[in-house]
Amino acid sequence: MTQRELFEGKPCRFTVHDENPRAKLTGTELGRDLMAKAAKRRGRVLERARAIADRVASSNPEGIVTADQVLEGLAVEGVAAAELGNAAGSIFRGGSWECVGWRTSERKSNHGRALRAWRKRPE
Repeated sequence: MTQRELFEGKPCRFTVHDENPRAKLTGTELGRDLMAKAAKRRGRVLERARAIADRVASSNPEGIVTADQVLEGLAVEGVAAAELGNAAGSIFRGGSWECVGWRTSERKSNHGRALRAWRKRPE
């Protein structure tokens, strides 16, 4: 018995590649699509995170903020980092922030990876 004969006529629980609308997207397009989806799903927490980013930047003489500082601010408000999830990648999206360098993450779970440092663009 061949593999085809073994499964022929049985319903397939996987989508055919051509029927998946995301299958035609480039890696960059897919990343943007999924980031927008995560931001929409976690909208309330994301808005709180963006407010914290604004607050941290305005309290810092250099106006610089990192994702670590935002997550720390959320923790102070009783919000776990997991509640923000993948929407964390959207905190500084939208054009009002500019990357001004890199910092080493202070969070133990990040194992010292590099984080972008952000500054609010002048309006």
